[in-house]
Amino acid sequence: CYSNNLIFEIKGRTKPNEIILMGGHIDSWDTGSQTGANDDGAGFITIFEAMRLLLKTGYRPQRTLRFIAWSGEEWGDPDNGAQQYARDHAGELSKHILAFENDLGSTRLVGFGYNGPEAGKAVVKDISTRYLSLINASLLNDEGDGADTSPLYSAGVPVMANSVYDTLDHKF
Repeated sequence: CYSNNLIFEIKGRTKPNEIILMGGHIDSWDTGSQTGANDDGAGFITIFEAMRLLLKTGYRPQRTLRFIAWSGEEWGDPDNGAQQYARDHAGELSKHILAFENDLGSTRLVGFGYNGPEAGKAVVKDISTRYLSLINASLLNDEGDGADTSPLYSAGVPVMANSVYDTLDHKF
């Protein structure tokens, strides 16, 4: 099965060669308690909307922000969106300073998982303490590696994932 990812970016104004990749997978479950609305419709739409608002306001970040809607994650195919992205962008993975996967739906945020160098973890902890503690979402754990970012993490790219309040039956 061939995979097609949807990708767009906002070029950084001062550090355009440093890439922050963020998104979610665009394929989803269509049955059971974990439907496409949360796995992963809400994940990639949240990131998509953040990028849309940045474009609408004309905000130009310092670093390049690249949005991705990975395809094929639910199939578990070796040519899924994550594997394909890693192959297609192998020559620039060293420019990726972070890959963020928003895959857990849209319930209440409790914090983030992070895997990568300690210096990056310190930055995430600082942001969590300063800003996310205001909404009681300052959890920081080592569960940043996800299905869509694992090929990038294996190639040395630091990764993050959202941590959300979840119910046992995934009903919200």
